[in-house]
Amino acid sequence: GGWSRQKMKSMKEQSTIVDTMTEGLKPFQLPGSWVDNFVMSFVASGHEGAISVKEDDSRFVFKRVEQKSDELQAYETLPDELKPFCPKYFGSHKTEDEAFLMLQNLVYGMKNPHVMDIKMGTRTFLETEVLNEKRRMDLLAKMVKIDPNEPTEEEKQLGITKLRYMQYREKLSTSQKLGFRIDAIKIHDEERPSLSQEHAKNICDVEGVHDALNVFLCAREDVKEAMLTQLKELRNVLETSEWFMKHEIIGSSILFVFDK
Repeated sequence: GGWSRQKMKSMKEQSTIVDTMTEGLKPFQLPGSWVDNFVMSFVASGHEGAISVKEDDSRFVFKRVEQKSDELQAYETLPDELKPFCPKYFGSHKTEDEAFLMLQNLVYGMKNPHVMDIKMGTRTFLETEVLNEKRRMDLLAKMVKIDPNEPTEEEKQLGITKLRYMQYREKLSTSQKLGFRIDAIKIHDEERPSLSQEHAKNICDVEGVHDALNVFLCAREDVKEAMLTQLKELRNVLETSEWFMKHEIIGSSILFVFDK
């Protein structure tokens, strides 16, 4: 509709619109007229409790982030050449400790959306996340649950660092091998099951990726060709983007959505 073509001429106008949409919003509290389940039923992976829509206007989603988050800064400094590849950003509503990003709802108007979340990068965690060299028994327990034979005898006694655990998890997936991994697939089709985060963790090779893509595409050759075309366009833009060359993109995803 016309809303998607509307262009915000300044950050001031954006802020006015967001403040109106989020009137009465308080830190860590969503008004009763907001519902998480509406959008969460379409979210493929992650962000539980962080994304909401208004019952009476689902054209937008509101994502809760820390006020000084890299994501907020990225949306506010994103250059024009990259905007066509991102959800439309209409500004943010900031409170004392956090911010709510007002974004385009990519599944708005769809009847049977298919959603796939692909995490990009051979490393999907920040180096600052793993600077702590403290050995943790809780992370050891998580590792042992996946593979009891993975930790060394010393690690079984002392625990493992977060870096050790994160590197192990990256090795399990296709992140290190292929530079991306499928985090989850959400399909609203009774005849075809979705691919949960838990099942996605078991995809460790090219064959598994192919099988998951076939589940997502449902034999839609037109969608496959459109995906390839847009990925090539994105690569071409990134190769010449000064903004991209000056930033390290960690833990970012490419979201694929189509309406069956």
